Amino acid sequence: MTNKVFGIIEKEKFGIGALLYFNIFGKKIYFKKVPYKKDMALIKKLLPYLKAGIPSVVNVMEFYKGLYANVNEELVSNMYTMLLNKNDNAIDIGANAGLHTDKIARLTNGIILAFEPIYELYNKLNKQYINNPNVKIINTALSDKNDIADFYVYNSCLAESGLLERKERMRGKGKFEKIKIRTEILDNYIDNFDELKFIKIDAESAEINILKGAGGIMDKLRPYITLEFGDDVKYFNQTAGDLYDYLILHNYSIADLFGNFYASKEEFEKYRPVWDFVLVPEEKREEFQKIINEKFV
Repeated sequence: MTNKVFGIIEKEKFGIGALLYFNIFGKKIYFKKVPYKKDMALIKKLLPYLKAGIPSVVNVMEFYKGLYANVNEELVSNMYTMLLNKNDNAIDIGANAGLHTDKIARLTNGIILAFEPIYELYNKLNKQYINNPNVKIINTALSDKNDIADFYVYNSCLAESGLLERKERMRGKGKFEKIKIRTEILDNYIDNFDELKFIKIDAESAEINILKGAGGIMDKLRPYITLEFGDDVKYFNQTAGDLYDYLILHNYSIADLFGNFYASKEEFEKYRPVWDFVLVPEEKREEFQKIINEKFV
């Protein structure tokens, strides 16, 4: 497997088997297996190259397709672990089974709002946090308007349920149940906070609409935001350029989870080998870069 910038994956005899290594300009970076299951070790070894700029990240990710898919949730949690202090407030949008809600609750004693539209998942989380006054679980879907909407629940993969059917994406993943659900804008909750440090968004392609309903919070409270964002926004008739334009409107920059900022709309439209990003208020770029440089683990 060749790569224009970073060389090749090669084998080295080791007993009766072989070790794989990443040959980067003649330097051997070893890894144990393909794919590298749920392990940040390779990320750490490749970090100098992953922090070298957007095109470099693209080359690394395209070079080793399995890398990001196995560690993306860990990289999201790594990001808010770096950003959050013990009394910071945070929001988890698309809480699902509570993976990130639980981690955030261990990091901060501040106010945490977690939004989960699927009642079974909401109910389980609500029972878990019923005696924690700092964590509030809310059974609603966030969008760009307060309304009642169709919601497609895929019981075989609840995490991929959402406001649109997405026929091509969900083909072969079983039948869905279409239900009616309440949608709200995040700005309904602006008075819950005097300060807000962080928002995590993972809402199965509804991210742009959620941000449109959060413009007041973005402008007033200026939180860092991580969001999952991929080509499935086409089901909402939206594009990567639409996201970039909206962020410019609210004076935000967009970076990957390794701290590399996108320099232009054209760059963001062209180079997106990963599907999680961090949105950074323009006035916090220097602060953010310092955090990345000092704390990335």
